[in-house]
Amino acid sequence: MNMEILAIIVNYFTSELCQKAVKSVISQNVKTKVVVVDNSCDLKERENLLSLRRELGDSFELIFPSYNLGFAKACNLAFKRHDNCKYILLLNPDAHLLKGALEPLKSFLDKEPMAGAVAPRIFLDDARKIFMPPMPNIELKDLLLRQIAGGFFLKWQIRSYLKEAIEYWMAKRPIIQEMLSGSIVLIRQKAVREIGGLFDEQFFMYYEDTDLFKRLKKKGWKLFMLPESHAVHRYDKSPRNKKAEYFSESQSYFFKKYYPFLPKKIVQILIKEVQTEFFSFFKKSEDPVSIRVPSNIKNSNYFFVFSPNAPLIPCAGIYGKDEIFTFPKEGWDVLEEGQKFFYDFITVPQDFN
Repeated sequence: MNMEILAIIVNYFTSELCQKAVKSVISQNVKTKVVVVDNSCDLKERENLLSLRRELGDSFELIFPSYNLGFAKACNLAFKRHDNCKYILLLNPDAHLLKGALEPLKSFLDKEPMAGAVAPRIFLDDARKIFMPPMPNIELKDLLLRQIAGGFFLKWQIRSYLKEAIEYWMAKRPIIQEMLSGSIVLIRQKAVREIGGLFDEQFFMYYEDTDLFKRLKKKGWKLFMLPESHAVHRYDKSPRNKKAEYFSESQSYFFKKYYPFLPKKIVQILIKEVQTEFFSFFKKSEDPVSIRVPSNIKNSNYFFVFSPNAPLIPCAGIYGKDEIFTFPKEGWDVLEEGQKFFYDFITVPQDFN
C-alpha cells in the first residue's frame, strides 16, 4: 500500500535544529515516512541523530552516507528508497512545521489536481512576526534589462517585487506563485515522475529547487502558497564553508542548462548585481534595533522590509504601525552577528492584521 507523504530532511552540521524539524513532522498526526540523510560525516552529528532515534524509536529513518552527497543527490537517495509515496515533503534541517501545518497542505493537493507543489506561509521566528519572502523568478529578459537599463529598470523591478511581497504576506486565500523555495514545500509525486525525477544531481547545492519548479511549470503544473499553513525557517544555519563556491558553481550550471547559447562572460555580466542605495543597519549588539519611521509613513500601517541584498530582492517583512519601529526580539536573535541589512518602509492597507 502506498504511503501518503515522504518527508526528506538533509542534515549538514545542524543536528540540534534537525531534531526540531523531525519532531515537527512527526507531531503533525499525518501519516508520514520521515527520512533524514546526514551529509555531515561527523561522529558528533551522527551521535546526536542516533540519540534522537533512541528517543523517538523507529518513527523515522536515518541514512549515513560515507561522504557528503550534496543536497540534490541526498534528496534523490531518500526518494528512490521510498518512491511509492503520494506526496514529497522537503524540509530544511533549520526549518520546522508549526502545529497543524501539514494536513492543510495535503488536503490542498488532494483537491487541486493541477497543483504540482504547495508551500506554507513561512516565518523567520516562532512568534510569527517576521514574514519570509516570496521567491523571485529568474528570467533572462529581466537580467538583460537590468544590465541595459541599469538603475531605472532595477527601481521598477524592486517596486514590482515589493508589491508582490505585500500581496503575498497579506494573502487570505491560496495564491499562485511563479517560484517556490525547496526549504519547506509539499510536492506531488506524480508531477515529479512526469518531469523525470526530483532533483538534477549536477546541482550539488543551490538552484536545484529553482530548476525543479521551472521543470514543473514547463509541464503545466501550478505552484501555490497556502496562507493558513504555517512553518518557520531559521534560514542559513549550516556552516558557511564552501557555500559561496557551491552557489557560484550551481549558478553557472543553471545558466548553462537553460541558456546554453550564452557565452560564460555574458552570463557573468548578466548576474552581476546592480547597486542601489537603501537605508541600512548592522547587527552588532544583543539589543534589537529601533528606527524612526519616515514622515511620509507616519500614521499608516506598514511593512518594514529588510534583506542582506542591496536591491531588497528577496526581502523579509515585519508588520508595524508605531512611529518608532523596534525589531522583534526573537527574530533579532536569529540574525547573524555583524551582518549588514538593507531596509525600507512600505505602506499597507489599514485593515491588515
